[in-house]
Amino acid sequence: MKQIEYFNDQYSGVLHTAPVLFIEFPDALQFETLDKTTQQALFKVRIHAVGKVMHKADKSISESSLETHFGICNDIWLRLQGFRAEDSGKMTFNSLARTTFEHHQELSGFMVTYQDFEGVVYSYAPDKQAVAKPSVEIIKT
Repeated sequence: MKQIEYFNDQYSGVLHTAPVLFIEFPDALQFETLDKTTQQALFKVRIHAVGKVMHKADKSISESSLETHFGICNDIWLRLQGFRAEDSGKMTFNSLARTTFEHHQELSGFMVTYQDFEGVVYSYAPDKQAVAKPSVEIIKT
């Protein structure tokens, strides 16, 4: 993330107020066949946490704004680590693991932290003769 202006919603003319989270799916799913009825793909998601931490007047950064920002980042990790999704009792999504935690300070007075998570998505064919179709519905349980 080079510029915080990325977080302006240009289409609807809305400037998001901090703190705010943005979810990015950086890669399309590329399924590989495991057997006649099952396919799998690596699923990646990136969560951006954006906080306004710098005071305009003196360009200082308060400790409370840092605590709030890192508290949000920690909450994201706590909620997503080990997240699993099932559909009709079949596992369609294994647990997420955090692979990246990257922190950027002082981007136009904002602090941006992103965390990458990865997991495996499974696609099951409805019967043994069919070819698995790559469709995934992730349901929070």
